[in-house]
Amino acid sequence: MPHFVYYLSENSEVHARRGAIIIDALLERSSQCTITVVHGNMLALLERQLGHWGERVSFRLYRDGLSYKYGKDGFTIDVVEMRETYMAFSEKFPELVEQEAAFLKEVGADVVISDIEAVAFPAAKDAGIRSIGISNFTWHTVYSDLVIEDAGVLADAYEQMDKWFVLAGGHREPAWGDRVNAGWFGAPTQEKRIKSLRKRWFGTHPNKQVVYVNFGELMRDQRLPEEWTKHKDTLFVVSSGFLTGSENIVPVPRKELHPQDYLAACDWAMTVPDWQTVSNAVLSHVPMRLLGHANAIDDVRLNTVCVNAEYGSTHLIESTQGINDIPFVAPHYKHREVTNRLKDIIDNILEYT
Repeated sequence: MPHFVYYLSENSEVHARRGAIIIDALLERSSQCTITVVHGNMLALLERQLGHWGERVSFRLYRDGLSYKYGKDGFTIDVVEMRETYMAFSEKFPELVEQEAAFLKEVGADVVISDIEAVAFPAAKDAGIRSIGISNFTWHTVYSDLVIEDAGVLADAYEQMDKWFVLAGGHREPAWGDRVNAGWFGAPTQEKRIKSLRKRWFGTHPNKQVVYVNFGELMRDQRLPEEWTKHKDTLFVVSSGFLTGSENIVPVPRKELHPQDYLAACDWAMTVPDWQTVSNAVLSHVPMRLLGHANAIDDVRLNTVCVNAEYGSTHLIESTQGINDIPFVAPHYKHREVTNRLKDIIDNILEYT
């Protein structure tokens, strides 16, 4: 009975949501495996999404990882605070590795998976356990770009991973482990439900285009620009925040477990480049206008991948005001078949047990 310990960075819902997709698929494929999820601020979300597995999933709170830090406006990256966080993290890191190695031995872990918490890899090495990294970026890349040129503690940690599943957008990351190009993946969509959603929307709003809007966690209170809401031929499906002010707005329920169905039912999307939303759009052939953070290297790289593949148009903004300058028209898009790599990822993970 293999036991996985799955570390998830607490930077945003992205790590938690895509981790939940893989955990769900692992438990469904291998009836004997159990998983301990190690995470911080989104633990309640994970418990809600994975609670139906009962005792096969356990949860452990971990609050010592790295993340982006933001100023009072909730959008500007606070480089000073990130530097202070990194220095404190570096000093404490040997203690964290010792703590996590002891935990892994205590729970009898067989394989460690991390998206993309650095401590997991040296801890697994010290505990004599194989490790897998899954992400489109690492905190070494982020902190080296923004904070400190040689983030040596992070480089040393990531170099200890055994296998490295590189998701779309991570093509410029170093070869930390045995590299596997994992591309795009997502939870399967439900065609019957997608048709039902469109029928419901068009029943009350005939002859309208349906646009999915996702401003992400950083802009939860951002209202739709007035210029957009003037488009009476548009129904807005909003996935985050408290976007109000128009009768043409349909919110995705906050506790919705299958948001990919809402996205797949739309004609095109205006979204921040959070990885799972972008992946779902690519797999469902939904054209995108991406609103990337100009100073976030993972946003910049993911935007580049999408524009090169003609999945839509990309825009890099330096403040929330930049949203108002983005044209509200469907983006250029080139249809192409893209494989959902979820099955391949699960196959590769299970080969390690």
